[in-house]
Amino acid sequence: MEPVRDGATAAGLPKRVPKANLVPGSADASASPQGVMPLPSVSPDRVRNRLSSFQQGFRAARDDISEGRALPPSGQKQSEREEGGV
Repeated sequence: MEPVRDGATAAGLPKRVPKANLVPGSADASASPQGVMPLPSVSPDRVRNRLSSFQQGFRAARDDISEGRALPPSGQKQSEREEGGV
């Protein structure tokens, strides 16, 4: 059985026809997977605010690092660092 194609691209590659080469009975569009909850929709404003907060935090951390206000290495307390400990 030859796969269904929709012509060729300018480079000579075959164009794919979505869902045309499925095995009969293998994909049922009306049935959803068992036990999978659909994701709730998120408003564009909420996503924008979340990404904006992330970007602000990233910039603040980068500024702290460049100005020498970075956190001490893991496992070392601030007081040990100031005293020249471990």
